[in-house]
Amino acid sequence: MRFSKIYLVYFSVFLFILFIKFLKIGTVKSFLSVLPPLLAVIFAILTRKLILSLFFSIIIGSLLLSDLENFLFKSLSFIANSVLDFTNIQILLFVIFIMSMITLITASGGFSSLVNFLMKFANTRKKAQLITALLGLLVFIDDYANTMVVGTSARPITDKFKISREKLAFLVDATSAPVAGISIISTWIGYEVGLLSEFARTYNISKDGYSIFLDMLRFRFYCIFLLIFVFFLTFFGKDFGSMKRAEERAKREGKILNDNATPLSSKGFEKIKEDIEAKPSILVFVIPIFVLFLALFVGLWIDGKGYRFIEQNFFNILNPSVWLKVLANSENNISVLAISSFLGLLSTVIISKAKSGLKFKKIFYYSYKGAFFSYLPITILVLAWSLKNVCVELKTAEYLIDILKEVIPPKIFPALTFLVSCLVSFATGTSWGTMAIVIPIAGPVAFGLEGNTLGYITTITLASVLDGAIFGDHCSPISDTTIMSSIFSSCDHIDHVKTQLPYSIFVATFALTLGYLLSVLSLSPFLSTFIFSFFLLVFFKFL
Repeated sequence: MRFSKIYLVYFSVFLFILFIKFLKIGTVKSFLSVLPPLLAVIFAILTRKLILSLFFSIIIGSLLLSDLENFLFKSLSFIANSVLDFTNIQILLFVIFIMSMITLITASGGFSSLVNFLMKFANTRKKAQLITALLGLLVFIDDYANTMVVGTSARPITDKFKISREKLAFLVDATSAPVAGISIISTWIGYEVGLLSEFARTYNISKDGYSIFLDMLRFRFYCIFLLIFVFFLTFFGKDFGSMKRAEERAKREGKILNDNATPLSSKGFEKIKEDIEAKPSILVFVIPIFVLFLALFVGLWIDGKGYRFIEQNFFNILNPSVWLKVLANSENNISVLAISSFLGLLSTVIISKAKSGLKFKKIFYYSYKGAFFSYLPITILVLAWSLKNVCVELKTAEYLIDILKEVIPPKIFPALTFLVSCLVSFATGTSWGTMAIVIPIAGPVAFGLEGNTLGYITTITLASVLDGAIFGDHCSPISDTTIMSSIFSSCDHIDHVKTQLPYSIFVATFALTLGYLLSVLSLSPFLSTFIFSFFLLVFFKFL
């Protein structure tokens, strides 16, 4: 689409909204409330101008919420509130510290040493992708930390074997939230269990939130199916859809990025190489990552008041059930993540001087460069958060739920709840927000359908909400986890979304049919998983 035509389309949409305002058609909890996120997705894909598309959608949402004189002020207030939100500030600090840390590790020779070590095992395209996926399983504690560690450590290896950045970003994204969401120890567990505990308290259910969560694990079809899909895909090495075109481009032409691609971590970040004065050592990578995760675990333990369990028995620190309680008590995990990333950067500074021999002047230079390169992802994150706030005021999620809950028959309630959660999380770009909105609505309905008992239908329904929230968040271009995957994989964000979406829809279709539709008819979830795995075996064998 030519430059002049792009702005003509933007202007036409703006005039349409003005016409709507003139007619005084309802906006909050109406069909128009879906318009801002819908425009963001459509324009981002068509124009490849993500920042402009997000900003324009915020303006449209502000125009729907206010009059012509105040809509610009309303837009700026959404952005300002996103920047000044304490939780968001900590996430932005995490991005800045991590980008500085990665840049400094690269310049100090940490990544080159890591690549030399991993190349002993990853000596083919298939093995390089399998190792990337395995790293995603190992870094289960947090989805943000997952994208950072897996994306940055695997990127030099996948680049060496001419694996497209789109494929790397998919492997990173597919093993971040889906892994953290079903891990019995992660920063997600406290949030999910908290929602389930509140549901149990409200309806006098005897089971606690942990027990409900564990009962639901076998019904987390999307997360489980997606992880199975990832390993079948990498083992057989047979892609399809837009990802196949990206992989063929990388293999045949040696282009790991599309010609029109703009890596989300910025082009300058791509040019950072190992400093000529550095003495490469794998410790430059291992020690900062170890410090990062040690600080994360210790911080979560302290924040969740884990010391109370040590007083009873010191070895409780190794007890998974104790960690579940600690994570449930943790209320400041984003703060812990930000502090851990700072300590990771500080340890990188020390080890770069002590082991690599870089001068403090160069250490400061590379640290500053890393922080500077974070301007692009920070801008996109702030605009994505602002658009989410627009959706909250427009009550986008409530509108989607209201129009769909009236047409949901009891027998297919879990399946349609999964679809509703997918739509809400895709439109709003937030999995946690979707869980918080849909569980209080879908949970009581399912509970009532079973005669006010926590039975099979209610358990499947609650699982479908969590999975649907992860699917939509996994695919949405305005999702922070999807953005983070593009950042640390250094991939064009729109290319990542376009190539990942067919795979996610493919898996979600089986989760919907084999999982949430047939489980209600008493098909064992283990049998569903076996059937899906067998289908993938046949599918990839003869693709």
